[in-house]
Amino acid sequence: MRFVNQGLSLWYATPDAPAPEGAVPAGVEELVTVGLSPPDGSNWVDVHFRVNGGAVDTVPARWFRNDHVRGAQYFTARLPPFEAGDKVEFWVTAACAGRYVPARDVAGTAVMRLRVGESVIDVVAPQPPASMHPSTPQREMAPSSADVGQRQGGAAHLAGSLQTLAERSRHAARGGENQSDALAGTGACRPVGEWPELLLGPMVRRVTRDMVSVFIATSIKCDAHLAVRPGRLKYNEIDDVDFGTISSSAVALDQLGTRLWVGLIQAWLPSDSSPGQLFSYDIKLITPSAEELRLNQLGELGRGADLIRVAVPLGYETDMLPSFVVPPTDVGFLRLAHASCRKPHGGTDAEPDALRILDEVIALSLGISAPMPADDEWPEAPEAPPASNRERPHQLILTGDQIYADDVAPGLLAALTEAAGELLGWSEELPGVVSGVNDFMVWPGWRTRFLDMAGIVDIPAIGDEDFSASHLLRFGEWCAMYLFAWSDALWARTSDQLGVQLPDAGSRLPLAEFTKWFGKIPEKNIPPQFAKWVDVAGLLVEFDEQIAEVWEDTLDQAMRYGATVRIIRRLLANVATYTMFDDHEITDDWFLNRDVTDRLLGVDDSVWIPDLGPRVLRNGLSAYAIFQHWGNVPTDFGSYPGTQRDWRAWGDQLPMPLS
Repeated sequence: MRFVNQGLSLWYATPDAPAPEGAVPAGVEELVTVGLSPPDGSNWVDVHFRVNGGAVDTVPARWFRNDHVRGAQYFTARLPPFEAGDKVEFWVTAACAGRYVPARDVAGTAVMRLRVGESVIDVVAPQPPASMHPSTPQREMAPSSADVGQRQGGAAHLAGSLQTLAERSRHAARGGENQSDALAGTGACRPVGEWPELLLGPMVRRVTRDMVSVFIATSIKCDAHLAVRPGRLKYNEIDDVDFGTISSSAVALDQLGTRLWVGLIQAWLPSDSSPGQLFSYDIKLITPSAEELRLNQLGELGRGADLIRVAVPLGYETDMLPSFVVPPTDVGFLRLAHASCRKPHGGTDAEPDALRILDEVIALSLGISAPMPADDEWPEAPEAPPASNRERPHQLILTGDQIYADDVAPGLLAALTEAAGELLGWSEELPGVVSGVNDFMVWPGWRTRFLDMAGIVDIPAIGDEDFSASHLLRFGEWCAMYLFAWSDALWARTSDQLGVQLPDAGSRLPLAEFTKWFGKIPEKNIPPQFAKWVDVAGLLVEFDEQIAEVWEDTLDQAMRYGATVRIIRRLLANVATYTMFDDHEITDDWFLNRDVTDRLLGVDDSVWIPDLGPRVLRNGLSAYAIFQHWGNVPTDFGSYPGTQRDWRAWGDQLPMPLS
């Protein structure tokens, strides 16, 4: 069928725009494809139908594709399932900027007739249905009481509009590239070719009077050794004999991804070690090709091409090894340092991360740093340790919120997302996310809208701070966050290689297009779970500006934090560190009350995505177990493959690339 009016051409039931033909089975949706010319962003297509001579219902068609050669635009709509014996009539109308095709006074005079379960389809010319008076614009028709369109159409039509959004988002950010590419492989994190072998650590964890545990993460497959000797030593003062006699046996690191291996390596201390004694240590990585890499060869002791690592050697001076002190037998002499709540964009210009003060304390205790001025002599700089508290601590206690999974700077999330993909080598599919349809909902700045559909958070009022807009979701993002919080290895470098950087905001989405398409979805076809989306649909352009504003407001703070991370890495290599999680490692105020608990456990079936809460808990707690708890209580992990046991437990829901 083909119609022409006011410069518009409409056709369907043709080879390039097929419609139902012959008998149609009962209980099956029928796809109608419609061609329209000329293409225009304002084109709108409706498919009207009635069953057994009843009231007319309408299905909005969604944009499908453009054919630039033929100068045509195609739309699709699905008629709902019908019952055996139903007699169905359907026809199509289109409009663009006040023009209509067919003409409004003849719309509905030619229809397609289907007999469900029978073998006849014919074209007839009935009188226009009474419910379609020529003076009534078709899209303003009052919906019938028939629930046919609603019972199957709501989510599908919304998904269709989101599909349109996804197709039109291909050139949103960074010079027209796909938005997903803007979050992967575009320099948000350090290029893979520049990644060092040692991604994290060495991080001193549990230290007793007879054993030390050190956590590391690498980008390569390898075995790891740990060697320890008393005194403050250079790297050449520990040799292969020390690795063979003092250390425990080599540890094969556990693989979490294609570029992520982790392990806790341990060594016995000499039986004659004394409380408060200082020990230096070195690690050795042995690759499958038998190459041996120690800290000096890895560029961690002040030599090499990486200017940031050269400026901050892990041993505080070039060629010196990192060290730790043995705790005393009398708790009254135990020196503790305490810290918590390290939010990357939560610092100030002068003090982006107060934890670096403790690094200066250790430097002072070694006698290798100029004395820091008293507080009143240095009012514009970070708070200096008082003279009474410049002795080296035995232990650092981090009492929660080592990372903020639920309050992430958008620019940092872009880097984490890219790094996560490179670390694991695969992308975790999230409940409720359909690639190419609504995956924009997990882009930086959008995630509150996604979490709201799982009942985990509420969408804040416009203008209020949206803490969860860039919440971590995937396991790889949690892994990347720990690496970014405790190591400089994956932060993208500035052009002079002396600083770190994060991507600018750019455009996150062509929201003007989204607003236009979303606003055309009849309310009756929008599931109630999307009600809050409808509330903000008219403000999406302003929301895009809000994302960009938050992005820029947090960018400099997050980069200042990143500029100090190398110092934090050195600190963690030189003091026994114990950690615990609080809420922000997982999500804000998790398990606060019964309602929140039910939604996080996935037992509240009233929410749109009940499986998302358990996924957030599992990913956050799995990362906590690996990066925090393992070093606190090594015996809980036995000989370990604890990580692999956790990983394989996901096999029924996630790809298993490592099996």
